[in-house]
Amino acid sequence: MLPPARPSVPRTAVWTAALVSAAFLAAPAAHAFDYTLPTKPYYAESVMTERQRTVNVKVWYTPQKVKFQVGSDGRTMAMIGDKTKSTMTMILPSRKSYFQRSLPAGLFGPLGKTGPGKGMKFEKVGEEELLGVTTVKYKVTGKNAGGGAFVGHMWLTDDNIIMRLEGKQTRGERESSIKMDTKVLKMGPVDGTVFAVPDGYKKMGK
Repeated sequence: MLPPARPSVPRTAVWTAALVSAAFLAAPAAHAFDYTLPTKPYYAESVMTERQRTVNVKVWYTPQKVKFQVGSDGRTMAMIGDKTKSTMTMILPSRKSYFQRSLPAGLFGPLGKTGPGKGMKFEKVGEEELLGVTTVKYKVTGKNAGGGAFVGHMWLTDDNIIMRLEGKQTRGERESSIKMDTKVLKMGPVDGTVFAVPDGYKKMGK
């Protein structure tokens, strides 16, 4: 059996996926902040750039399930994370197929491997309104969910939704710039059918 085709998208965006100015308000003294996953369901469309490559990212999120759909150069693929079943399903439209694996620890979230890690340090530096929503801008340092060292900034809503991200990620000797900017945000219930494998898709592997 042939291995899954690799779509023409940045690797970190695939596991994300996903997804970053204006003058900021005067900031109070910096303070620590403990990041947790978004607390409410939502749908978002974002643009992510990694080392000169740009992908379009769509995210359907609930506290128990999340779906990323990434597209670049006319190709798309999607990943569904199910926290209740601890499964990760990769969907390959170009082959009308999918495969399923155990959900790696710490990778459930709206940005996958590029998302915040448990040991990251957040320091508030200002506020800004994005898409009509007040966000807090944080300086962020530490290892992200994929184990890469990250230094940069994130803009979060009160519900911990990442609206914008920009910074540098380092893995070994490889350094890359990452930028994500949310263009569409819709709060509210997510249709559960978006987390299903499309009809007619063939399962690959065990």
